[in-house]
Amino acid sequence: MAPDASELLPMSHPYRIPAGIGRVRFVVTDDIAKVGLTVGAFMSRSLRRLGIRLTGGCKGMDRTDKLDMISYFVESFEGFEGFASSGATRNAPSDGLLDPMVTDIPAALAAAYGERVLTLSTAPRTGEMALVDDGRLVLDEYNTAPQPGVHMTIIIQPEFAHDVLNWDGDVVPYFRMFNEFIRSGSWKFGMTVWNGGLITIDEAFKAASFGWPVFVVQGSGRGADQIIDLLQDGTPIPEREQLTLNDKLRQQFIPVQRDDPMTLRNALVAQEFITI
Repeated sequence: MAPDASELLPMSHPYRIPAGIGRVRFVVTDDIAKVGLTVGAFMSRSLRRLGIRLTGGCKGMDRTDKLDMISYFVESFEGFEGFASSGATRNAPSDGLLDPMVTDIPAALAAAYGERVLTLSTAPRTGEMALVDDGRLVLDEYNTAPQPGVHMTIIIQPEFAHDVLNWDGDVVPYFRMFNEFIRSGSWKFGMTVWNGGLITIDEAFKAASFGWPVFVVQGSGRGADQIIDLLQDGTPIPEREQLTLNDKLRQQFIPVQRDDPMTLRNALVAQEFITI
């Protein structure tokens, strides 16, 4: 049984860097190719050349649901030795307690499994970065905080400092970076999809087009369930009606069940992301 999620994440100190992480390496770049050597040296620390990008969102979920989500992934990933990546933000509303998001899953995996899981987050620069309070870094005017529970964070910025990116501004760069590792012949990547909106759907189809296994959690809501509906009965995805499934794409999508974390674990084993 997975540890209680509230014991893995700093619920009352959402901006504290965990002792097991110590320090978060922070990289800012306008071109992911410029940091290839830095990231490559970092990723060489991974015990195995296996990577999972965790995507999605938590709209419609309360804090209890989100903690259950964290526990779901921690239980599913037991035995995983590799690299876990997600977006790079952390959410703490006005009550000061951590409000877990999909972006907290890599941090929870690192807390649960220590050196067996290497973690990296990415985010686009969508506003003006600044220091606030006692020197805490924020990523925009809304005080969006960077994820403090991972080993490395990469912020993608536009070429010119006065510009900003949209919230999907890191998607193409992170695919470019991870696919470069795949092309080296030594890495394998997959993706999990939990809930999420249109950006998540776009990420999932992009991953499938690159030949990544895409594990879609049925019952997690929104984008994930819309992908399942398209897979199962051909129901078009609203605002993404142009997305269709040929035989090659269809075989990359792997449905797993929200109410049974062992279905994700078994799928990860079948795709050789976990060895038992």
